[in-house]
Amino acid sequence: MKKWYIVLLVMICGMFLISCGNKEKAKEKVEEKVEVLKYNVDLEVECNENLLLSKYDVRVLVNDTELGILEHGKTEKYSVELEKGECVFRVENEEDNTIDGTIKFDVAEDMKLKCKLYCKSDQIKIEQMQEVNPPLSTDELGDKKYKEIKQAFEEAGFTNIEKKVIKDLTEDRLNEKNIVSAIKIGDVSTFTIDDKFMSDAKVVIEYHVQADIVMSENEYYYEGKHYKEVEENFKELGFKNIELERYSDSLSANMHGEVFKIRIGGDSFKMGDTFAPDDKVKIGYYVIEGLDESEKGETLTSDNNSELAYILSTKDEFDPKIKEFARKYAGEMIEFDGHTAAVSRNGDYDTRFNYLIHVGDYSNTFVSGPNFQFYDVTYGGLNLVGKNIPDPFGVGLNIRVIARVGEYNEISGLFQLEPVAITMR
Repeated sequence: MKKWYIVLLVMICGMFLISCGNKEKAKEKVEEKVEVLKYNVDLEVECNENLLLSKYDVRVLVNDTELGILEHGKTEKYSVELEKGECVFRVENEEDNTIDGTIKFDVAEDMKLKCKLYCKSDQIKIEQMQEVNPPLSTDELGDKKYKEIKQAFEEAGFTNIEKKVIKDLTEDRLNEKNIVSAIKIGDVSTFTIDDKFMSDAKVVIEYHVQADIVMSENEYYYEGKHYKEVEENFKELGFKNIELERYSDSLSANMHGEVFKIRIGGDSFKMGDTFAPDDKVKIGYYVIEGLDESEKGETLTSDNNSELAYILSTKDEFDPKIKEFARKYAGEMIEFDGHTAAVSRNGDYDTRFNYLIHVGDYSNTFVSGPNFQFYDVTYGGLNLVGKNIPDPFGVGLNIRVIARVGEYNEISGLFQLEPVAITMR
């Protein structure tokens, strides 16, 4: 009976030992199957070159494993297999490892990493650049504009963004202004949001603006012309930002409204020069010294108004065109060269006069234009300005007239004017 107990006990112990052995083997097999995940990391290291000091070579390490010695001012590429997780990139002075620099980066897939080194006397600064994805695919551009696209790439992590401006839009295509037509990342012109690029890859954003304006004349061509005529010329050329600048002194008395200077974007110009339509055009012109600001506006002249040119040259003071002009331009300012043809007292007044003004220089034999009249005017009411002002204001004076258009009497042939500024010629 005891023998059976002994045999049974031996059998139980044997089975237990066999079971334990099988578990250990199974565990070993499981452990053999567990593999550590590793990923390929392409690493580019660039050493910025110093001109004089701190021109030392650099030892490159990842997770304390040396990859090589990088010569100062050079660039090297390395390829390493790294386990998933946080890794350490470290560089040090080849001759003094206390002068160093360190960054950490995460590995979760095959990746590219670029580091730019700046060697100092006490440390090595590291600028890290990793892969980023474009914020949109090239087939998603639509009618997006430059600023919107640029901001999207900046927010995606791109740091090297340039623009390519195509100046080719005509007036009928201005609705396309600033719309992006193409994007290039490095050498790639077609990409999707799943593609990867280094964050410092050059991004060139191409868009269109209005074509430049080519100057057909030099600045001297416009000097002496009436400022309103010149302003209109520049508007017709396509300039959008025109500023008028008044100038007056004692020498400008006979040049009211005449252009003396034009600057585009602050610069002078010549025939063939090109400018953007948004460049500021500043037109400087003369006004008569002493005029109120309200009297420095536009004047009609024979150069800028064909109707005035006609009535100033007509030989018939009863020409119907004179009546038409007076009605059409009542209250407007006109400007012309004339002379005092006659002066008489108004009624019994000693200080109030009627002045007959004819066009052109004083002559006893030749007269053209209407019989202009300053009616019931005092000496002060003539608004004499400039140099060599006469007293009294008599017959035979050659003058430059700026006056407001009054009534025309088709029976007497007298055309009333209100003097604004009279200068001597």
